[in-house]
Amino acid sequence: MKNKRIWNGKKLLFFILIMIIILSVAACKSRELSTNPTAYYIVYSGLSDNKGRIEGIDADGNPTVIHDIEAINISKSALVGEEFVAGGHRANNHLIIQQDGSFEEFYLLDNPQYSGVWSITLDNNNIVSVMNGNVDKEKNMYLNLLVIEDRSRNVLVKEEIGITSNALLTDGDYLYMGGCFWQYDANPIYCGASVAKYNMKTGEYEEKHFPYDENIVATDYKFLTERGDYLYGILNESLMDKDIVDRQNKIDIIDKETLERVGIITFDKKISEMCFVDEDLYIVIGDKLCKYDVETRNTEELYTFPENTNVESSHMRNGHIYYSARYFPASKEGNMWNIGYIIDFNINDKSTKQTPLTTDAKNIESMVFFPVVGS
Repeated sequence: MKNKRIWNGKKLLFFILIMIIILSVAACKSRELSTNPTAYYIVYSGLSDNKGRIEGIDADGNPTVIHDIEAINISKSALVGEEFVAGGHRANNHLIIQQDGSFEEFYLLDNPQYSGVWSITLDNNNIVSVMNGNVDKEKNMYLNLLVIEDRSRNVLVKEEIGITSNALLTDGDYLYMGGCFWQYDANPIYCGASVAKYNMKTGEYEEKHFPYDENIVATDYKFLTERGDYLYGILNESLMDKDIVDRQNKIDIIDKETLERVGIITFDKKISEMCFVDEDLYIVIGDKLCKYDVETRNTEELYTFPENTNVESSHMRNGHIYYSARYFPASKEGNMWNIGYIIDFNINDKSTKQTPLTTDAKNIESMVFFPVVGS
């Protein structure tokens, strides 16, 4: 009897092993790697302690390479030249990815116990970031941490600042930041759209906070770009009426030298993702990509994004603008998630190419991407 139970146990174990092999083979077949050139690298990650993933895909969305990574919550990023830097918003784990897909994982301040970043970018050989902070009870304000490190992890700058930064821009010796400022001894609590500049050569720092009216709970700059002597910031307004969604239909024009607001552009729909190409502003208005002339105020509709998608991020390079357009929520078929698309818009001939985003990654809450040179 005992021998029979042992034999049955061995048969069950053998059956389980066979099923694991069959399922593994099936999974490999469903994700067979393409031999076509890699067009984009995608970073998928979640909010939990589960690992993230880097996927290379070709122009048709087929995987070319898959790497597991330790980093989680990778949602802040910047493409600078041929390098891509991405950071965890809640977790202090970050990546620098090269055009060939090679990557480096690192912690800012060389300590994973610190919080993540509000924003992160590269400036020559330095990593520039604004890290999550805390409320300073004595100053009654929320303070974050400006951190600049070189590639050898030597800390060059570690300074408390008042701005909660959604966007970073470097221009020569200057670092510009756009976001909001929290003041806790005001009633109601003050949360106002703010810009700041930091002279990376002299250490001089300046912030400018813009007031909001009594019908608005808070304002915040969600995106920042530049043209000549001016910054252009997309303003988000949280209204007092909780039944109304946030309003994001204005662009503030800010003088780089004085940080004063010198103009406002208003649209009739929600706006997001913008960049300048020469004198023209390419901007997403509602579900449309538009070209906007800041001098004549003329708007030309160029492209309609796929239905039920939200434009989440963008990159511009070599006469193309690349957008990630995500479904919320993503749909699932079998073990594959349908995330949305990467849209390649050719500025010269106004053509577009849609690359579908599908993955069997377990964690898809956060997603960032960048295009490969020559793709």
